[in-house]
Amino acid sequence: MFDTMFKKGVSAPDGAKAAPPSSRGPDCLTTREECNRDCDGPPQSQKVRPRLPAMATLYEDISSSRYLSSSISSLSTSRQQSSQIAKAYRQAAQLFLTRRLPEALSTVEPIITPPPKDDSHANGESGGLPGYAPVATASRGSRVKVWSFYLTFLNAVVELGAEEGKHAFGSTRWKQLVAKCRDGSVWDEVVRDGYAGVEGDVDADVVVNL
Repeated sequence: MFDTMFKKGVSAPDGAKAAPPSSRGPDCLTTREECNRDCDGPPQSQKVRPRLPAMATLYEDISSSRYLSSSISSLSTSRQQSSQIAKAYRQAAQLFLTRRLPEALSTVEPIITPPPKDDSHANGESGGLPGYAPVATASRGSRVKVWSFYLTFLNAVVELGAEEGKHAFGSTRWKQLVAKCRDGSVWDEVVRDGYAGVEGDVDADVVVNL
């Protein structure tokens, strides 16, 4: 009856409320609340918002980035130091072969002598071991070459004799160099400055030269 009345444009009888017009088709049998939820999507207050990364993940990413940057910097510094050690060794060896002994000593000393205490912290940041000579962190091959050269050099200084030795280095310096060989303190120097004080770490080829 109501359908016929609506089709003819007749108003509904008193007491009867006409259903509000709906844009949904005749097959939509859900309630208004269900249809609003299912057909129109989530209400405004329930819209999905993008999730921010957890703080722990953020800190982890930052930490990883800093570690990578530090590793790259340390690797670059280590390569630079290795290059400097190799260069100093070649120059010292060339000076030794031309019998320029004082110059050879002054060239090799920086890489076999620990930095001053004030510079120990900076030496650690540059890839070295604080309190030890730069050669302590070099490759095995470089360590053997440098220390073997130094021991050969000291032997040559002893063989100069007092007169020629004092003329080349000065009396006090020549006596200091000779004393290292005669009292065996050169071994302590090598272990302390070149191998972090661990005798068992001294390379066999270096021990042979001692």
